[in-house]
Amino acid sequence: MTAIPIAVFFIVNLLASLAASLTSINPIWSCSSVTMSVWLAYSITSSLVCGYLYSFASFIDELLGVYSFFEASTRDTASRFQFYDLSYPGGHPRMWNLLKNTSCRYIDVVHDKLECATYSKQRDKFSAECYHQSAHLLEESKTFCASGFKSSKEYCCCRFERRMPLSLFRRMFWMRPPVFSLYETVCATLAIRSLTCIVSNSLTEDQYGVVQKDLRPIITMLTRLSIAIDAYVRSVQTFKQGFDSNVRSLDETLTDSLREIYSVSENIYLRWIFTLSNRSISGSLRSSVNSIRAC
Repeated sequence: MTAIPIAVFFIVNLLASLAASLTSINPIWSCSSVTMSVWLAYSITSSLVCGYLYSFASFIDELLGVYSFFEASTRDTASRFQFYDLSYPGGHPRMWNLLKNTSCRYIDVVHDKLECATYSKQRDKFSAECYHQSAHLLEESKTFCASGFKSSKEYCCCRFERRMPLSLFRRMFWMRPPVFSLYETVCATLAIRSLTCIVSNSLTEDQYGVVQKDLRPIITMLTRLSIAIDAYVRSVQTFKQGFDSNVRSLDETLTDSLREIYSVSENIYLRWIFTLSNRSISGSLRSSVNSIRAC
């Protein structure tokens, strides 16, 4: 989307420089209508491109903000300590709340768009099944007579002839719109990576339990997103269409993140059980540990 007005801007800029060179070569060109129209197009296009790029300033700021969260969460322990720290005198985890709310917002946007796309695919499938069923019932009916209506075969042929140029145009230029844009994919990927790194390292670094209280909603949110991706992939495969690269890259990122959280949690849980089993603990606690081992 951004490359189109920039390309037009550079083309008009090239024409304006050409007009300036023609004016310097021959003064007769200075008052011609061609030169004036080129300069007018140059001024209008430059103002439109500046306004178009200025409208994307907020998106660039948000993207840089999410990337700063990702860089701070994946750098080292000292940079992650600011997310575990509490503000004084209130004692609120402001940095963690900011990271959590920002990440959840981008993940919810992607999740809602996946659910809408899945619902639209299922609705199209249901309407197609209802149409074929109604056409079959009308063919079996002997008392129904309506000469003004077309048969199902004629209706399908007309609809195919009407949609054939559009489908060929889409196949030629690959104009199938993605479920969510590349910007939303990058923001959601950075948000998932940041949350995964903070959650997996908080099991050993979070001394105040700031992140521990939000483990359940975060893992639930990531699991819901994984379920939404699976439902969308199944609905697309039903129509024998390939899903776009944005969904595929987000699915790979989410799978790696959930696997990392599960492996870190499992290792720490097994280490905790092993530590408890080697200590001199009471009989009831030892029996509970043995029951966990048996499970």
